[in-house]
Amino acid sequence: MPAQVTHIRIAATDAYPLAVTLWEPQQPIATALLVHGVVSHAQWLDAIGAGLAARGIRCVAPDRRGAGRNGIARGDAPDCRTLLDDLHCVIQHCADTGLPLHLCGFCWGANCAVHYALTDSGGLASLCLLAPSLFPAAALRRPLSSGSSALATEAPPTPVELFTRGPQYREFILPDPLRLRAVSPRFNGILQQMSQMLAAKCLKLTQPMLLLLAQQDAMVDNAATEKLFARLKVSPKQLHTLPAAHGIQFDAPQRVTELLAGWIGSLRP
Repeated sequence: MPAQVTHIRIAATDAYPLAVTLWEPQQPIATALLVHGVVSHAQWLDAIGAGLAARGIRCVAPDRRGAGRNGIARGDAPDCRTLLDDLHCVIQHCADTGLPLHLCGFCWGANCAVHYALTDSGGLASLCLLAPSLFPAAALRRPLSSGSSALATEAPPTPVELFTRGPQYREFILPDPLRLRAVSPRFNGILQQMSQMLAAKCLKLTQPMLLLLAQQDAMVDNAATEKLFARLKVSPKQLHTLPAAHGIQFDAPQRVTELLAGWIGSLRP
């Protein structure tokens, strides 16, 4: 039976009304919290959310403040702490179900997920990183225009044409009215701050980890990511490389769903 899809609002600590999409199976066995990237939003993860829900995994995908269905302060955020607090508010909402919680970060959402996992005191069942932008590809390594301005005046650092070469680029990504088309200098500063010493921070992670890489990823330095993953002392951990561009949710949704569901199922108490 198809999962029930609902859209709700969860109040952040400063009362910002965060838009959240839920894919609810009838008898959930676990929860996957999906964290999107810079320009995207929860709808970009619909195939994964629906696929996991069909396998009994409740999926929760918040739109980052200033992105997706969140129209207030478009393209901006006050600071890193606020974004992590927002994620915590959503996680607290998920915790009410008592289900094992798996934090899944896509693209730059993986950076945010890593920073949250470093503050976790045992509530996360695992950390899943999907085409993570921990290490940008060489062509994308450039200084970002940052500053104190909250006005969205800068082009996002993630070119949308690199997500997929398939029809969804023309039919969904390009015309997407909710896609973020500009970010603030202040938000660029957040991106840079969350990238500082990221490899060293990852070595402090303790959660079981699943890493999915895209073989044709032009946004991510896969070699550097694999090298770091090999150094992690977490257990268990799994690495899979998929035949896809950066947008693995578009190029290989069924395989991504299978791997996530298999991983989550293997960690059930």
